Amino acid sequence: DKCVDFNHLYEYWNLYNIKYYKFRIVMIEFFMYVIIATIAALGFSYANHPPKYVLPWCSFFGGIGYSIRLLLINSQICNYVLATFISSMAVGLFSFLLAKRIKTPIEVIAFPALLPMIPGLQAYTSVLSIFKFINSTDEAQQIHYLDIFFNNIFVAIAAVFALAVGISLVLFIFYEKSFTMTRYKNFRLKYTKKLKSKK
Repeated sequence: DKCVDFNHLYEYWNLYNIKYYKFRIVMIEFFMYVIIATIAALGFSYANHPPKYVLPWCSFFGGIGYSIRLLLINSQICNYVLATFISSMAVGLFSFLLAKRIKTPIEVIAFPALLPMIPGLQAYTSVLSIFKFINSTDEAQQIHYLDIFFNNIFVAIAAVFALAVGISLVLFIFYEKSFTMTRYKNFRLKYTKKLKSKK
């Protein structure tokens, strides 16, 4: 009979528990960020006073867009700016598909859903580093704060640009269809009947 090495089994079990615990923490953080983004999108959309039936969809797409960006960044498939661009396009496409069904302009759904992805942390860090640079007297620290400022401000500007380009690309692709987004299927028939009745 082969002797079982219980020490090795115990080590494997501990490694499995550590990995499972880390995975659980990552998933909890992920869902927390998505829930916060969903609530933020709901707040932004409510401030714009859209129709009430649009509010849950704006909130939902805000969470979906933010989750796509988090997954792309955490999986190291692409960087922060490219992940923001892809998420913006995804939100635009989802908004287009929904807008066609509920007869609502794409912008009403998409714009509030994109706002949680604005790089507020990078903007805050860049402003904070400028204040630290002003208050610091050490030359090495000043260079360090300047480096932080430029890194964060460029990422923030690039991410905002990626958001704008992503949604604009979707609107450009479906430019002609966006004009008929709020019309029902029998719009043309009703319109021609009205014209004939006027004549």
